[in-house]
Amino acid sequence: MIQELIQNREIVLNRLEDKAARLKDYAELQKALHATNVSLDHPFQQTFRRYYTMGRARNGAAWFHTFFSLLEREKTNPNINLSSVLTEFAEATRQIDLSFCSKLVATIRPADMPVWDRNVRLRLGMGMVWGHNHEQRLHCAIRRYADLTQRMNQEMAHPRFPELLDCFDQRFRMFQHFTPLKKLDLLLWQYPPA
Repeated sequence: MIQELIQNREIVLNRLEDKAARLKDYAELQKALHATNVSLDHPFQQTFRRYYTMGRARNGAAWFHTFFSLLEREKTNPNINLSSVLTEFAEATRQIDLSFCSKLVATIRPADMPVWDRNVRLRLGMGMVWGHNHEQRLHCAIRRYADLTQRMNQEMAHPRFPELLDCFDQRFRMFQHFTPLKKLDLLLWQYPPA
């Protein structure tokens, strides 16, 4: 995949350039995370919801309260993991929401926790979460996320990955501080579908 990203870097970087406002939102979120109570800070929540496209109608006020309360409680936990967040969130909401739970843990641990995103999943050829019941879907989601984490680590170990990071840093100097994992996530997010 790294080879393909390098070959298509101008297309990918141009697409990312068109999303510069979203990159600014991400930088703002990372800066504000530890400076505010995210469970009460509505501007933070609005930025988070805009950046991660969390405006779905089925997610009412109680869902968002649960989400941002969990983010606030766990934001200083260096050992936070997807499994515990997804399990707790599923118990509270009766939803297996791998995408949004991954965004929560990736916000807290951007260096080693990837975002489960439909576009990234498709670019990497990864399957969907499935199961006949709640427990099966929960276990499948946890396995899929472990697969994604392993795959992202493999991609970052590619010998040409530093070249890709340099391309990102040259184009987006004000976002050079983003973690290598976040940069890879952003590049995959904008990679042309096969």
